Amino acid sequence: MSKKDRLRREKEKQLKQQKELEKEEILLKSANIESKASKKYKKTSTKVKEPVYFLVMKFAQLLVFGYSGFYWGGVLILAIVFDLINRYSFSTVSNITAVFIACGVVVMCASLVLGFLKKYTTAFVVSIVGLVAYLYGVNQFIIPIKNEIGDKAVVNSNLLTLDEQWMRRCYPIIVFTVISFIMFIIKVIQGVIKKKKEKEKMDNAPVKSIVSD
Repeated sequence: MSKKDRLRREKEKQLKQQKELEKEEILLKSANIESKASKKYKKTSTKVKEPVYFLVMKFAQLLVFGYSGFYWGGVLILAIVFDLINRYSFSTVSNITAVFIACGVVVMCASLVLGFLKKYTTAFVVSIVGLVAYLYGVNQFIIPIKNEIGDKAVVNSNLLTLDEQWMRRCYPIIVFTVISFIMFIIKVIQGVIKKKKEKEKMDNAPVKSIVSD
């Protein structure tokens, strides 16, 4: 075999090897693209949409908060701050009462936002704090009315039920925390079921042989 033939064969061999390397690179790139795509798909598939009833409960919270917390809570705060309660001939309510009601409204508003952000555990805890502050302030207004209605001969029939009127306006806020508790419990149950399924999946998964071929 001549030197020229040998060089030609070596050149062909090198070209063949180069083509094979290029093919391998293309295959590796395509495999990487596929794995990235599958990872993205898995990530998107794991983001499970919440049931519709969660959204319904959140809007129910919004309505309750808007009625009892924001509207009537706001009215009561203004009535206390501007001393409008004296027209009922009741004893003056301290401004600290208004502070408690305002704190309750703000904290429960934060709980509402946390609920829409799906932070259900934190939202439930925050809603309890807000409810306690709100109801404490409201009761500082309602209880003296009850006592004074019982002690005095009230002529105006509207004043006889004034305490009940304010209870109907302010107490529905309790529903807000009840809904928050329900969502929290549902999420806890879902978490327990999910962990149980994952454990069962791991237990039923095929075990790889320790001794390699």
